[in-house]
Amino acid sequence: MSRERPEFNLKRKYCVSQERFLCKKTPYFNREDYDEVVYLVPSFDGWYKSIYFRNCAMIDNSDYVVFYAEERQDSGAYKALKYAKKQKDKIIVNIYN
Repeated sequence: MSRERPEFNLKRKYCVSQERFLCKKTPYFNREDYDEVVYLVPSFDGWYKSIYFRNCAMIDNSDYVVFYAEERQDSGAYKALKYAKKQKDKIIVNIYN
């Protein structure tokens, strides 16, 4: 899209916490499909918490954030959406609505 609309600088990034996770063959990851691989080191060891902090790190590294999040307190996507709304310099779109 950035080639069609030069005013946008869109990159397709794949975020992972450790390079060892890229060693396994997975059907959803092909390095050639991405402009960049970003290593986000989670702040916590717990599986659920590390997903939340990885999402926060992705939000921190983005200017424009697209969500599909239902407004439910127990939803991890909704918690990340609430985090993003606290960041004043982000453009946020929730396509759930």
